[in-house]
Amino acid sequence: SPIPEVLRITAKYVLEEELVAELGRASDSIGLPVRVFEVLEEARSLGLELDSTAARPIIKLMVGRGLDALAEQVKAERVAPLVTLVRGARQLSLGFGLWHAQNRVFALWRDHPEARDTLQPLVDALGLALAGQATP
Repeated sequence: SPIPEVLRITAKYVLEEELVAELGRASDSIGLPVRVFEVLEEARSLGLELDSTAARPIIKLMVGRGLDALAEQVKAERVAPLVTLVRGARQLSLGFGLWHAQNRVFALWRDHPEARDTLQPLVDALGLALAGQATP
C-alpha cells in the first residue's frame, strides 16, 4: 500500500538531512561514506527522490580538495581516491561541479604530459576524451 503523504514528506526530509550530515562528517576526506549509498538506496526503495542541493557544496569541496592535492603532485595515490569519489558522486547523481573539475583535470593533462597514464582513470571518470590529444 502507498505511504501516506505526511510520512513521505517526513521520510524525505529526514533522509536528506542524514545525507548532508554524513557528507559533512566526511568532508575532510576524499571519499563517500558507505552510509551515503545506504541513505540513497533507502530513499529509492521508498520511491523518494531526494533533493541533493544541500549536499552539492560539500561534494564540490571534497572534489576540489582532491584536485588541489593532485595539482601539488600528480601521483597515482592521489588519483585513485579522487576517481572513486567522482564515480560515486556521478553514480548517485550528486552534483560536484563536473565542468569545473573537467577543466582542472584538462589543465593537469596539458601541463603534465609525463603523467597522462596516471591521470587517465580520472579523465575517464570525468567523461573526458583526451587520449588522442597531442602533446602541446
